Amino acid sequence: MKTSFFKFIFLSTLIALAAIGCTNDEIHSGTDDGKVAARISADVQQTRATNAIWNENDAIGVAMINPKTSGVIDPYRNYGYTTSGDGQFSPIDAGHIIYFPTNDEEVTFRSYYPYKKDLSPELVIPVSTKDQTALADIDLMTAEHLSGTSTKDPNVKLHFHHRLAKVVVNLSADGPRESILNGAKLVMKGLKTDATYNLLYEELKVNDASGADVSIPVSSAKSEAIVLPRAAGAGVSFEITTPDGGKYTAAMGSDLELKAGYVHTFNIRLKSPAEISATIEPWTEGPTRRYDVIRVVTGLEETKGFATGNVLDLFLKDGNATDFSLLNKFTYNGTLWTPDAPVYWESIAGDPVTFRGATVIDKALNSTQMDDILISKDVDVKAYTGVNLEMEHAGSKVTIQLQSSDGTYTATDLKNATVVLPDYLNAGSYNDKGEFVPGTTRGNITPENNVAVFPPQTIANG
Repeated sequence: MKTSFFKFIFLSTLIALAAIGCTNDEIHSGTDDGKVAARISADVQQTRATNAIWNENDAIGVAMINPKTSGVIDPYRNYGYTTSGDGQFSPIDAGHIIYFPTNDEEVTFRSYYPYKKDLSPELVIPVSTKDQTALADIDLMTAEHLSGTSTKDPNVKLHFHHRLAKVVVNLSADGPRESILNGAKLVMKGLKTDATYNLLYEELKVNDASGADVSIPVSSAKSEAIVLPRAAGAGVSFEITTPDGGKYTAAMGSDLELKAGYVHTFNIRLKSPAEISATIEPWTEGPTRRYDVIRVVTGLEETKGFATGNVLDLFLKDGNATDFSLLNKFTYNGTLWTPDAPVYWESIAGDPVTFRGATVIDKALNSTQMDDILISKDVDVKAYTGVNLEMEHAGSKVTIQLQSSDGTYTATDLKNATVVLPDYLNAGSYNDKGEFVPGTTRGNITPENNVAVFPPQTIANG
């Protein structure tokens, strides 16, 4: 069972050393004679953001409240009290000491940590969790007043609660990958970062337009953060970037609520993704032969590479496997290849293992031709390294150029001529092993803008 963090603050009586006049609507402090000042001591029975004791110069803000009107009893609106670290609190300013009313009328208190000297008169506390470098500065706590209401009962007991949520992230990696945790960076995404807390009404109001990424410092593979409470729902994730450029993402469960006053611990294990890169080999230039009417060139100019949205099938022959099988589909985003689902080296048995890539880089130019298919050379890859594929065109390509050496045909005749490549194999695909498989159907191929792509084949003379 989870319990909230709290502190108890005990207020004891002290004979007034100085006189301070005050005014209010219903409760009067009386004359200077016989005033009872609050001497504040504090026990920390549960941890704060930093540790389990008060630090030197820790300060709380205290306000005296009229329980009948819920209004502040002036001038005790935001008096600061600080400690040297021993748990005993004294006024920050000797001219700002809180006194009980001398007519024994009852009061109550509001208190908060950390103290803000310039707090608004309405006692609305600004909250921002964007900067996680000093957790004590954003570890907002306010106090529930349990007892101690007048000079007859001067021992004021305050029960402090954490009003924000704490997140602890423990990072780990497998064996040889542990070194990547040194210098790792952590960002928590999908959070709101700005809010206000009304001390009088004990109400946190989150700014819904304040969504921002929150960078959380990492030390010895551990991170701690103070964040705004959040109802259960999708949209929060952890992104870890390692010094070697690796990026890892873990989504927080949509059923998990980030509750005020609770520590939420996340143990994130970094698995090693199988990253790939791919380059396209240009069409291999075939021989050029001159004929009187038609010139056939097998080959094409160098390609321009992959475009955003291209999809690559990555095949794997792992361990004792006798052949390749599909590992995953990867989509190119203009910079990186992203798998449909994460692929981890830890799920691959062999070392090294063999990869093969296959893709349709362009659809067929028309219905009489085949798709432009790329198949990679098989490549052996050691575990925890990148997969670099050299892709080659599986088909053949011809460019048709008509000419009439004796002038029988004019340039216009040649331009308007219809060219057909008769009875060619005109289909091809790749199978579930990433192998190119020529089709068996034949037909007349119509070049598109004098270009035709079809399976490699031997064409008989005549």
